[in-house]
Parts: sequence; structure tokens; C-alpha cells
Amino acid sequence: MIELAELTEDDLKLFSEFQRITGIYPLDCIITEFSIVFIVQNKGELYKAIGKKASNLPRLNDVFRKQVFIFVDSKDVDEFIRNAFSGVEIVAIKKEEKHDGKQYITLVVHEKDRGRAIGKEGRRIKSVKEILYRRMGIGGFQLRTTKQIQPSEDI
Repeated sequence: MIELAELTEDDLKLFSEFQRITGIYPLDCIITEFSIVFIVQNKGELYKAIGKKASNLPRLNDVFRKQVFIFVDSKDVDEFIRNAFSGVEIVAIKKEEKHDGKQYITLVVHEKDRGRAIGKEGRRIKSVKEILYRRMGIGGFQLRTTKQIQPSEDI
């Protein structure tokens, strides 16, 4: 069972500021060294939070002084990963349960999408790893490209 993190006063201030700018109250947020990830309930809220022509993203980046990502929530790990990596062509999502009882995930993408999946300075992939651990108890997450997969491996 995953323990829910308690929200601090600082978290609530972030939520409030996000709502003031976007009109959407997020379900969760994860703060990393270089970015803040907000989780919203559905695609309709995602579109509203981003704004017309993505007008809210620069405002959010300026206010929080960090790169802001907005992901759609899902209880299904595959769907959540697809939401988090929208704009990246996903070849496969491989799941493996290790002896420690935790699930480990390998995301396979085409070489051309590798940079987009990783994000500037690794911000996107680091954020997704943190979210998967915190919200779904995923023990590990790695990115591989189709070039890195051996012919004998299943995709």
C-alpha cells in the first residue's frame, strides 16, 4: 500500500497559485530541483490548465521560476505513462516484478524521440520517475530506445 504524502502549507500555496492562473485545482504536485509537475484529473482540465495556444505555461514558468509540467492522472500505469509522455511515440511499456515485490518499468521509444522523452536536462524523465514512485509505488523506471534493444529481446 502506498502512503499518501501530507500537503504542506507551501504545497497549498502552489496549488492556490496554479488555480489562480489556470482556473483548475490540481490533484497533486511534485517539486523537483528544476521543475514542478501538476497532476490534473482529465484531458479537459489539462487543456484548460495549459490555456489557448499554451498561454498559461509561460506564466506558470515565470511565477514558479521553474519549468512546469502538467500531466493527466490515471490509476492505470500504462495510461499514466502515455499521458506523461504525450508527443513521444511509445514503442512499448515493459513491466517486470522483481524479487523485492516492486514493479519496474522500461519505456521503449524510437531514437528520434529520445530527447523529447528525457526533456531538457532530464527534467521530464526525472519528474515522471518521481511521480511513478510516489503515486504508484513503482520501484524503478528506465528509458531505452529501439536501437538499444537487442534482437533477441521482446519489445
